[in-house]
Amino acid sequence: MKKIFLHIIMAAVIIFTSSTVFAASRVEQVMDGADLTSVKRLAVNCPRHYKVPGVSDEPTLETLIEIMGMYDKAQHYQLISYTDIVNAIKKDTGVDITALGYREAGKTFKDNVANYADAYVTLTTANNDDPTIFMFEVQNAQTKNVMYLLKVRNAAFGKNSKGYQSACESFYRGFDTAIENATKGKK
Repeated sequence: MKKIFLHIIMAAVIIFTSSTVFAASRVEQVMDGADLTSVKRLAVNCPRHYKVPGVSDEPTLETLIEIMGMYDKAQHYQLISYTDIVNAIKKDTGVDITALGYREAGKTFKDNVANYADAYVTLTTANNDDPTIFMFEVQNAQTKNVMYLLKVRNAAFGKNSKGYQSACESFYRGFDTAIENATKGKK
């Protein structure tokens, strides 16, 4: 029930902030009670991304998965790529989630990710908008509770691999800073 309520609130925030998105290109939120300092290993989940047919430079899902797993500048957590999680699940359970349907693969990922990471990030792209809206959602791997949200809309990012990489780097830097601020707040 709590999850459903949280998702309804998130949807309302997205709807209400869509009209003001030009005024604020970055909306960041640390959820009440979320302990970001507990995140030492952050896994990448399969993005919710569908390539727009008319945009030839926009990355495919496979390319976006690679882009999301490439960041190596985090100071407060270790990034674990989606490919590494997929391989670990296959090794430990014998299940190849890349061969499953989208929903079943997502469920299998969420059921197993806590064995490898403290939290995971899922990127949702609204690429039918111009510019693209990037929504990053970090969830606790054990409880599945949302810990951190970042919504970014910036025309400078563009609808190409370089733009998507810039958006992802913006998220990773922001999340690192949020962990640092949470650590300072605990002292």
